[in-house]
Amino acid sequence: MSAAGQRRGRGGDLQITGETVLVAIPRGDEQLRLVHTEGRTGQGKDVAWHSLRVFWCDGAGVWRPGKARVTIRAGELKVRIDEVLPLEAVNEAFDRLQDRRVTGKLLLALS
Repeated sequence: MSAAGQRRGRGGDLQITGETVLVAIPRGDEQLRLVHTEGRTGQGKDVAWHSLRVFWCDGAGVWRPGKARVTIRAGELKVRIDEVLPLEAVNEAFDRLQDRRVTGKLLLALS
């Protein structure tokens, strides 16, 4: 899914340049979606973020944004952990993320 649009928020104008549904989990007549959104601020800065949103299907078969608050049920989302590294390996973790050498989340152990 891709979309473009204009939003106005506390920081000024935001041009939405694209949205991609990364995961869609069926929930009866709803879907819980993990969405990656990209945009450009009024000052020309490129921004991107992920969000969890619930969508519902209207009578015409069009998926529309739904509830403002999302409740995630036990077992609905599974997070893949690539590796748990000691805190001292923080630089290695950043290097691996930047070079896209991970297949899941990297965690840093605090103790």
